[in-house]
Amino acid sequence: EEPPTLIVFQGSFTSVPLHPSMNSKNISATTAYKNSFDTLASLLSDYEKIINETTLVFIPGVNDPWNSMVNLGTAGVWPQKPVPMNFVQRINRVCKNVVWGSNPTRIAYLSQEIVLVRDDINSRMKRHNILFPLVEEKKREEAAAMQERLQMDENDGTTSISQLIKSTDQLPAKVQESRKIVKTVLDQGHISPFTTDIRPIVWDLDYTLQLSPIPSTLVLCDTTAPEYDVTYNGCKTLNPGRFIHKRRAKYLEFVPSLRKAIEQEIRF
Repeated sequence: EEPPTLIVFQGSFTSVPLHPSMNSKNISATTAYKNSFDTLASLLSDYEKIINETTLVFIPGVNDPWNSMVNLGTAGVWPQKPVPMNFVQRINRVCKNVVWGSNPTRIAYLSQEIVLVRDDINSRMKRHNILFPLVEEKKREEAAAMQERLQMDENDGTTSISQLIKSTDQLPAKVQESRKIVKTVLDQGHISPFTTDIRPIVWDLDYTLQLSPIPSTLVLCDTTAPEYDVTYNGCKTLNPGRFIHKRRAKYLEFVPSLRKAIEQEIRF
């Protein structure tokens, strides 16, 4: 009855990199890709209020054309161009308001700026992360010493509240992981915190990846990271995570006026 103002669809819109080849049904991969969007258009046509009142935003991923043609599903150059119009003509006819965005895409909502990014930053950070054994060993020694002090205090019956508060090292791994991603991206002021040999960039378009001034909201759609909602330096950073997981469809409902994100889930 009350459709949302905007719905964001984050790619990839195909599970395998798109390149000219024949699949098992003897039709080309590009034809199958177009047929999938036609099927989505048929589905949307059953919801009149959505196709007439809601703005639909589609943001491509690594498997979408034509980025995947060169890189075959690996991380290609940034930023990424929108899905070509050849594949989406039916959706454009059915839906009244459709935006085929680039990756990343920026949305202005009154005085707020919302940046939408589709990239598996977490997996790339893990792949190129450097751990220093001496530092890790020191952390373990400090944790052991802390535990001994707590046990001694418990025996004396004088344990203080401050000693029971968890330190940064004692936080859950998912929390530490999400905070590291958000802090790295926002402190650098750039969406891609990697060298160009890891994540190539089109330098003429590098300004689109800048995060200065810092946006109001940053949505990092990362399927390799846990869902998180972290506010750092006044920027609310969200990750909806995987859309379908264990017979559940999960998505975020965001209210810009309240700057509040609500996790929704549908079982099937």
